[in-house]
Amino acid sequence: MSKKWFAIPVILLALWGCYTVSFNLVRHSGYYAQHLPHKKGTNPELIFTLKHLYYLEKPDHSNLRYDYDGSNTIIVNEEYFIDNHQDPKILLSRANSNSTSTSYQFDNKGQFITKRIINRTTSKSQHSESSESKEEAMAYVERAIRPILDVQPKPKHNLQWLFNLIYQRKFQ
Repeated sequence: MSKKWFAIPVILLALWGCYTVSFNLVRHSGYYAQHLPHKKGTNPELIFTLKHLYYLEKPDHSNLRYDYDGSNTIIVNEEYFIDNHQDPKILLSRANSNSTSTSYQFDNKGQFITKRIINRTTSKSQHSESSESKEEAMAYVERAIRPILDVQPKPKHNLQWLFNLIYQRKFQ
């Protein structure tokens, strides 16, 4: 009987510890992603900012708006948005005044895949995988996520080693 009463608090303490560690990794994923060693061309900051957008600190005064309905979306100046509605694909889209729509597609590592321009009147599309398109896409991404990443606090209990252990292999 006494072993049973001893086991219950131990199990509850272990569950609470797992929850606390898990919440720390999610809540501070923006900070941890900035310090995650990764291969050139990958963008863990983009992936974790969108994945855990609801839990991250947001800047008080910025040109960003957020939508958590269905997928995490960052809307920048009402000009364009970044979302992750089709995981593992991330689309950055903006509407042009000349009836074309431009989207930039990334993979689940944050690597640029392609730029696609669609003429909405003729339904014709063009694709580009050039380095110029990649630089353009990364400028849009940086403009959207940098204000969020800049306000991420340093965690009181830094679990960077655990975050690296779990996610570093994905971005190598």
